Amino acid sequence: MLIYDRLGGAYPPPNGVFAWNGQAMGQVPPTALDEEILDAMAARDDTGTWNLWAGLRLVHLLSFFGYYLPLVILRWRLKPAKQVSASVV
Repeated sequence: MLIYDRLGGAYPPPNGVFAWNGQAMGQVPPTALDEEILDAMAARDDTGTWNLWAGLRLVHLLSFFGYYLPLVILRWRLKPAKQVSASVV
């Protein structure tokens, strides 16, 4: 199993190749193919793509509030007034 984690917060990051030895998961030396895969993941992730994801999150939040906030405001503004019934005492 390949693990590549840059967001977990652990230091050093738990990147590497892990295998089951019959009793527990343990880190094993990576093969050439494993190294190539981990390097390819690092080439994309270590270049600062966090800014891209943060920007997409911002766009998502703006579109969410830009869509639902006017609906809530319209519902609140168009709410029928409560009618007060006169009761005879």
